[in-house]
Amino acid sequence: GPWLASSLEALVQRGLLVQPGPGLYAPAAAMSATALRQDWDRVMADGQALAQHRAHCLLVDAVLAVLPDILSGQVQTTSVLFPDASVAAVEGIYKNNRLSDYYNEVLAESLLAEADARLQRDPAARLRIFEIGAGTGGTSALLFDRLAPQAAHIGEYVYSDLSNAFLLHAQQQCRR
Repeated sequence: GPWLASSLEALVQRGLLVQPGPGLYAPAAAMSATALRQDWDRVMADGQALAQHRAHCLLVDAVLAVLPDILSGQVQTTSVLFPDASVAAVEGIYKNNRLSDYYNEVLAESLLAEADARLQRDPAARLRIFEIGAGTGGTSALLFDRLAPQAAHIGEYVYSDLSNAFLLHAQQQCRR
């Protein structure tokens, strides 16, 4: 309910919907569902756009295919985002794309700088790292590689997430 209300309000503010009365919404310009789908299919066929935002587009495409069923409560969003309890559909959002890779790199550099500073102050220090919301492990994988030279100084690395599926995925990735 709240998500739908916020989405409708955002569409009204952007001029894509009009609100002729309380609880009533209409497209600002007449466009059939078929035309909307054709527009989306053109986006999906655009190799350049898809190359830059492939993971996002594929995820949106999967959700759009069943959006009416999600909104009516017939399908749980999690079953679309995490089919068969797999993180494969969302994994590309968190790693192997320019934006997330940039921020993962910034985080890695910050963590390494802090670890180096701590070890300069106390060469015998045992570092304890607590990653909150580790998700698919996109950040973790980079951190594990970058921290490898300091492995002898890492006393504990806690990888946490609310979803057990993410933790199981991380466990499999760390064994590789």
